[in-house]
Amino acid sequence: REEEGVIHGAIGRSPKDRQKMAVVRENGKDATTKFRVLERFGDYTLTECRLLTGRTHQIRVHMAYIGHPVAGDRKYGSKKCPFSIEGQALHSKVLSFVHPRTEEKMEFTAPLPEAMKKKIEKTVLMDADGVRRVITRIAHEIVERNKGVENIMLVGIRTRGVPLAERVADEIEKIEKVRPPVGVLDITLYRDDLSTMAYQPVVRPTEMPVDISGRTIILVDDVLFTGRTIRSALDALIDMGRPRSIQLAVLVDRGHRELPIRADYVGKNVPTAAREIVSVLLSELDGEEKVVLGEFLEE
Repeated sequence: REEEGVIHGAIGRSPKDRQKMAVVRENGKDATTKFRVLERFGDYTLTECRLLTGRTHQIRVHMAYIGHPVAGDRKYGSKKCPFSIEGQALHSKVLSFVHPRTEEKMEFTAPLPEAMKKKIEKTVLMDADGVRRVITRIAHEIVERNKGVENIMLVGIRTRGVPLAERVADEIEKIEKVRPPVGVLDITLYRDDLSTMAYQPVVRPTEMPVDISGRTIILVDDVLFTGRTIRSALDALIDMGRPRSIQLAVLVDRGHRELPIRADYVGKNVPTAAREIVSVLLSELDGEEKVVLGEFLEE
């Protein structure tokens, strides 16, 4: 999670694979790379590297050495890549050196390749301001649809649905001067793949500040995908009581439904491919605020 740093590590032929370079203890050439994080996209970062030496595959070797290989680098990194572009997500932006004869400083720059630029722009679906506006709008829509907040209860689905539900409740309080109660639902207990593990699986804490019977329940989650998580949440709620009705609010609807489930309140509809993932980053849990799109390609 460092924002910047310096990587020192001599580079030479890998003793395990002569087709690759590696950080080695013996017979290597001194190499130093400075790095700085420009922007974070969930598990991936846009990073600036400055080379203080010029060794073969230096950036690729050094970034892999510290556990953060270049995306798309199948030689030194993972077989998976978040970007459907040819080769690696690596671009030489500035090349500068002192001319060996004139001693004049030479500098050459190159714009970001269009394919890489489009992928970076596509990656950020919502910034912090976008998330805030969506939550405010959803709060207004809940109040309008239900003609107030009497007998309304918000239930956040752990993990990111919980802080989202708290934020929606805060916005509703600003509108109606009354804050609806907020519950926490851990639906991992009710997933099909766990139901066969034991006849009576261990129950994780589920927090409901009031009885849900007779109330309008607003389920809150970050991303709506196949609908299986929501179906499990519905099963869990019905096991707890008899709510008057159940509505669903999500920050992002990415499609690909496998069940006939539809959200009543949607922050943003995002058409996605099946291989793509949507990651919601919230300040309460991640220390930053954005919604990002990633893409994984299997070899």
